[in-house]
Formats: sequence, C-alpha cells, structure tokens
Amino acid sequence: MHNLTWKALTAGLALALTGAAQAQATVITDGTFTGSSGQASLTGWTASSSGVGAVSETAFSNCCGGTNPRANNAVQFGGGQTSGGTLSQTFATVAGQVYNLSFMYGTFGDNETQSLAVSVGNLMTSVSDPTGTSNFNTLFNAESFRFTAAAATSTLLFTDTSTSGSNADGLLESVSATAVPEPASMSVLGLIAACMVATRRRGSRARGLATS
Repeated sequence: MHNLTWKALTAGLALALTGAAQAQATVITDGTFTGSSGQASLTGWTASSSGVGAVSETAFSNCCGGTNPRANNAVQFGGGQTSGGTLSQTFATVAGQVYNLSFMYGTFGDNETQSLAVSVGNLMTSVSDPTGTSNFNTLFNAESFRFTAAAATSTLLFTDTSTSGSNADGLLESVSATAVPEPASMSVLGLIAACMVATRRRGSRARGLATS
C-alpha cells in the first residue's frame, strides 16, 4: 500500500512539474533573433518597413561605433532615419490565460528619445529611453508586462513612435512571453510535495518500529 501511495504521489509531482516547466517556456518564435540579418531572415516576425531589421551587436558596432558588443542579435528601429516602422508576430495562446511579456530595449547613439508602442492581448503600453549610449553593456533596459490572451492566437506588435532619430536608433532584444502559473497549480504542487515528505516519514517510523 505504501509503495502504491508513493508511486501515485511521485507521478502527481512529475505531472505538476511538467506543467510548471511548460508555463515557463516562451511562446515566442526566435525572440533572440538568432542568426537574423536584415528583414528577410526575421524568423517568425513581420517587419513593416526598411527601417526595421535584425542586426548583430558586433556588426552594429563595426558600422556605427558601438563598444563592448556581445554575442547577441537585436532588431533596429529607425534605420536610415526611417521612423514609424513595426515588428509583429502572431503566436498560439490560451484564451483567458495570463502571460508575462519581457524584452530589452534601449537607445543607441545620441540623447534623442527613442520609444516603442507595445500591444498584445489586453495590453497597450509604451516604453521609451531618453538616454542614448553606444556601450552595449549599459544600453538596454529590462521591460516586463502582463497580458491576458483573448483567443487561441495573439499578435504582439511593436511600433516605433520615436519623433527624432537622426543620430539615434532604438534597439530591441530578448523578447519572451511565458504563461503565468495559476495559484491553484502552485498550491497543488506544494501539497503533493508535503504529502510525499509525510509519507516517507511515516514509512521510516514504521520500519524503525518493526526492527525494535
């Protein structure tokens, strides 16, 4: 009986852990823009203008005087002094599910404020960075928002709303959207773990009494 109970609890814990892991998996395709260069190779994304395209930090440093580039790729907004460009992706979601959207954004170049409008699900917001720099170690700001999906698919839309960009561009990196675990799921995970500990302790006491 004890073995059956232990096996059932172990199976329940494994299932709960699988669900938690799935909740942490991003639903965005190629949010790091890996291997992308320009518009044509933006896997899973749609760019609306020639001012929006992927570039590696190294290539951007070589062409535009950046310092401390890392092995990362970014999407540039405002290339060729072209403002108003958009970047979008439609991805699978669960209606009513809450997701956490995170990304890195910053201004490369002079102190000309670069800004993005962001919309997905029930979220409509914007981010901006008034402090330009060419140092990739300090360029990016971490942004994080929550949204609720309304349907089986959601479209994430970034729109360049910068009003000046003659000597600055907005750069976007590390886009991710992950499902937020429901509180009930976390409670079940904790309950199963507690039951496993209690069951093991009872088994240990029973074996101790049998040998005394």
